[in-house]
Amino acid sequence: MKKTFRELTKEEFEDFTKSCPSKRYMQSVEMYERYQKNGYESYVLGVLEDNKITAAGIVFSIYKRFGFKFFSFPRGPLSDYENDIESFYFLLKESKKFLKKRHGIILQTSPNFLMPDTPKNFKAKMKKLNFKYLGEYERVKWIYTISFNKIKDLPKIKPKKEAI
Repeated sequence: MKKTFRELTKEEFEDFTKSCPSKRYMQSVEMYERYQKNGYESYVLGVLEDNKITAAGIVFSIYKRFGFKFFSFPRGPLSDYENDIESFYFLLKESKKFLKKRHGIILQTSPNFLMPDTPKNFKAKMKKLNFKYLGEYERVKWIYTISFNKIKDLPKIKPKKEAI
């Protein structure tokens, strides 16, 4: 069974969230529409295995500086963390490539599980994917971030001149 990565439609994402055990409002079609309405650059990204979505999430650009963007998966992406954590990791790995092409320089994720529910070797696997652990906080238990400058073959992008 081969995993594939691609952008999803709102309808595909909504169908996936109905059956996903880790669903949250921050990762919902309503939030995606809100990001779109407020002018945020946002995408619905997913992993498919045998034409079935196994992991998906909404990622949006929090801010932009000098033509480069800081992206975030708020409280996600969504996955069946207990039974298929590899789809979650694959989604993060492929999202980095996807967002790098869109001038992304940082990707932040805060997976939706609490300390006792942590998948085995989670911190080590995130570190292997070059994510930096930012610590645990009262509300958000896991925050990881990656700077794309650690990724080999980063394209040279000249920032657009912005009007002052």
